[in-house]
Amino acid sequence: DPYFTHAHYWDIEDVRNGRVLISRHPFHDLSLAVCDPLHRRYLLLPPIPEFEGWASLYNLRTGWQTFLGDEEEAVEETSFTVVSISQWGNWLGAIMFSSSTGQWRPSPWIEGFAFFNQCRYAYGCFYGVTECRQKLLVLDTRKMEFSLADLPPEARGSSERDVDIAFVEAGEGITGMFVHPGHTYNSISYLIKRNNGESSSEWRLEKTIPLDFTGSRFMGSSGRYLLLRCWREFPSPDLGTFTLDIKTFQFERVASQYGPYIYIATSHRRCCRHLQYQVVLRTRLRR
Repeated sequence: DPYFTHAHYWDIEDVRNGRVLISRHPFHDLSLAVCDPLHRRYLLLPPIPEFEGWASLYNLRTGWQTFLGDEEEAVEETSFTVVSISQWGNWLGAIMFSSSTGQWRPSPWIEGFAFFNQCRYAYGCFYGVTECRQKLLVLDTRKMEFSLADLPPEARGSSERDVDIAFVEAGEGITGMFVHPGHTYNSISYLIKRNNGESSSEWRLEKTIPLDFTGSRFMGSSGRYLLLRCWREFPSPDLGTFTLDIKTFQFERVASQYGPYIYIATSHRRCCRHLQYQVVLRTRLRR
């Protein structure tokens, strides 16, 4: 396609349900595209409009995160959403693109909310940890509303205690949270919350999973799978990338390497009865 010229690089922003969200660099025009590698097709998203009450998007580039989501109520299995979360000073806002309508829709700006860290997606919501590592910030894309809640004690961190957190879709409306209290600990806590009107702070410890590794780090999640890198120093050095299936709590090695550019892409939940996954190695795209 002439649009993908040699003068521009494209970087992967997110991977979900077999789709890949990419952005063009240099990041001067906020160009975004969603690719379907299996069917060798893509959709170039329309430019993000400057909505009334929003600052110029070009001033928001330093506080800008973009993610893929599901079209929860869509009939077409090819439908998807793209959500861009932006910070402007002490203000936080989000803009969502729907493939069903072909349009962007903004949330109201909210003052006094900290920015997302470790942002994860499950059941139409993006979850992130605030900078103080004591609060859970949630963006509900169905309502385009932010909310704030206390993290469960197992998931709280500090400047001296780095806690890894990941979210998964456990089925039957249950959201799962994996918690790893420091990358050298030898166990992972698994908490669950039912999406039946309970507040975001009502998490219940479901299982403690032992780790047969010297250390580990969460790399992401999709559907019911957690992606993590693990390493062992004794009795012999070993490292690799693994998935953890929340149905069986079994680890599976998927790569003998690890790095910041590995994603997990699950097939669309409406397309097949049994969830399958593939690991995507992130590379800089150039044509």
